[in-house]
Amino acid sequence: MSTRASVYAKSGTKVKELAESVGFVPVCWVALLSPADVEVAATEGSVTVDRKAAVERCAAAVPFLADLFPDVAFEPHAAEFLALLRRNRAPELVVELNDHFARDPEFYPVALRAVVGSIGRRDAACTFDRPPSTFRGFNGTEFKQPAIKLRTTRDVLGYAAAIPGEEDDDEDLTREKVAGSPLP
Repeated sequence: MSTRASVYAKSGTKVKELAESVGFVPVCWVALLSPADVEVAATEGSVTVDRKAAVERCAAAVPFLADLFPDVAFEPHAAEFLALLRRNRAPELVVELNDHFARDPEFYPVALRAVVGSIGRRDAACTFDRPPSTFRGFNGTEFKQPAIKLRTTRDVLGYAAAIPGEEDDDEDLTREKVAGSPLP
């Protein structure tokens, strides 16, 4: 099962999907959120945010995020995503993360809350500890999840964004991790 996330423009009852991501929550999407937004998203699976405030929050975070990922061409992809959001004049955005909350309902909100706070404070020393756990697959097989101890904002962001730690040279995959896939 793959996880999906989306960003929508919302104007009254009209909703238009602007970007999607399969497998990841793009880093710039995390930067759209405030700590209060995470609280809403944790119970609803998605959150509606003021477009202008979210764009300003993300744009202000880009230099900090680019410093966290010096090995990635972060700023051009972030600029493209922000331009998409600025071109759209809808007053609100909806950030939909249902699949990611469903994948780890106990600990995903905790990690997302921690990293959103660290981005807001421009704090590179975010930490997150996930204790070991056991869960059953759909066929009844028991799986053990080892404990996770993360000690940097980059690592916690990687966990919250479901981004694997390995490097890649694929420009499309880099854009997906940073900003998602814009839709026509």
